[in-house]
Amino acid sequence: MCNIAHLSAAPAGDRAYLKALVQASIHHFQEFRGAGAGVANGSCCAVMKSGPGPQDFVFGHSQAHNLDPDAPHHGGLFNPDHHAERVVYTAAAAHPAHHNHLFVELPPCASCAAWLQATTPHGFNVWYLYADTESMRLAHAYGTEAELATLDSIL
Repeated sequence: MCNIAHLSAAPAGDRAYLKALVQASIHHFQEFRGAGAGVANGSCCAVMKSGPGPQDFVFGHSQAHNLDPDAPHHGGLFNPDHHAERVVYTAAAAHPAHHNHLFVELPPCASCAAWLQATTPHGFNVWYLYADTESMRLAHAYGTEAELATLDSIL
């Protein structure tokens, strides 16, 4: 069974690791964020570590299926029914596990939460930052510095 919780509930010993994970997501997606840039302000993003190095991350977002015009006809990574947490966990499965944390901007929906409970190992942790889509959309619209300030206020 995995744990799903807001970042504010993170244990003190995990906070520096989680902060680095969330910062990696914020900085990675800033170059793609905005209308016409690839990842809209309403797109939820996620990240996991893929290796031991400081730059070893796997990223995913809720609109990944739009990257491939044939995606709706195939299952797997670019399935339009897969939200950000499913995309990043599926992509990270190709790499050895290096930590048991996944960060996703929004709390998983009921379907994704059930999928995570059934798919991830016992003790796996899913952390989210924004309580709802509107809060996330506003943070994205205000830009990277606002997102980082929100993170700093929590961790």
